[in-house]
Amino acid sequence: EDDALSANNQRLAIMRSSSSPLMFLAHDQWSPRFEKHFFTVRIIAAESHTSAPESASSSVPGKKNHPAYYYKIEVSMGHDSKIVHRRFSQFCWLHNQLSPRFAASSERNSANPAHDDLPLVMPPKTCFFHVQDERFANNRMEQLEEFLEDALQRPNVASDAAVALFLELP
Repeated sequence: EDDALSANNQRLAIMRSSSSPLMFLAHDQWSPRFEKHFFTVRIIAAESHTSAPESASSSVPGKKNHPAYYYKIEVSMGHDSKIVHRRFSQFCWLHNQLSPRFAASSERNSANPAHDDLPLVMPPKTCFFHVQDERFANNRMEQLEEFLEDALQRPNVASDAAVALFLELP
C-alpha cells in the first residue's frame, strides 16, 4: 500500500508542478462553473454488495470480504462527475494516512471553527457480532461524510496524494 501511495505522490508532484493545487469546496458552496481544480464530494448512498462494485478501486487498501456495505461517493469537478465506491476500511486507511499531521488531542474547539490542529474524527469500528443493517449504514454514512468534509477543508489535505488515490482525482 505504501508503494501505491509513493507512486501516486510522484505522479501528483509531476502533474501539479505546473498547475494549481486542487481545492475542496463544501457541496453547498460548489458550482459546476468553477474551474477544474475546484472539487466537491458527497456520499449519496450506502449500499450492501455481495461482491465489489465496478467503481470500487483495488488500489485503495481495505478489506475484501463480502457481503459488505460500500459508500457511494459522488466526486464533482467542473461539469464532470463520477461515482466511486469505498468501504469503511478504506476510509480507515485514508484516516490513517492523514492523521499523523494533526494534534493528539481529541477535543474539538468550538471557538475555533477551523480546528486545523485537532485530530480527524472517524466513526467507531464495530465488533464482528454487531448487526450492520440499513439504519446503521445510513448513520455511518453521515459520520463518514462529516469526516471527509472535515479533512478536506483543512489546509493542503485536498491536494494530498492519499486523498487523490481515495477519490480518484486527476
